[in-house]
Amino acid sequence: MLMPRKPSCEGLEQRVKELEEEALEHKQVEERLRRHANELEQSNQELRQFAYVASHDLQEPLDAVTRYLRFVEARYMGRLDLDTDEFIASAVEGGNRIQSLITDLLAYLRRKDRDGDVVDYVE
Repeated sequence: MLMPRKPSCEGLEQRVKELEEEALEHKQVEERLRRHANELEQSNQELRQFAYVASHDLQEPLDAVTRYLRFVEARYMGRLDLDTDEFIASAVEGGNRIQSLITDLLAYLRRKDRDGDVVDYVE
């Protein structure tokens, strides 16, 4: 039966050096991943803040347009031709859909903040 050879001192030193190099590479990769994760988190936070501010800024003019369209609808529906009635109804519906989207976006942003993400919004 053959006895396994004991590794030489040179071979062990070489293997230790290789392992140290691998460990250093792993640390460098982990640091790059950590930096990228931090950059991604900051970018997400900026996007959430932008969405929040933009949503709030869009609400006032949208409310004004939607109120005016509802006024036109209440005053003129059925008094003009059918095409005009359809245009008015379509415009009112579009305003309502946009308002609903903004409301849903704000609710989503608030829920994300309650779930642990702390964002300092500028209002």
